[in-house]
Amino acid sequence: MIINDINKFHNVLIKQSKFILIVRHAEKIIDENQN
Repeated sequence: MIINDINKFHNVLIKQSKFILIVRHAEKIIDENQN
């Protein structure tokens, strides 16, 4: 049970970190287009 909970939590962290990377990358592209 505990191991499954840790795995779920780990998967959520991975998804969140990937999403944050995508958002930051998009922000960089927007900044480059504005300049």
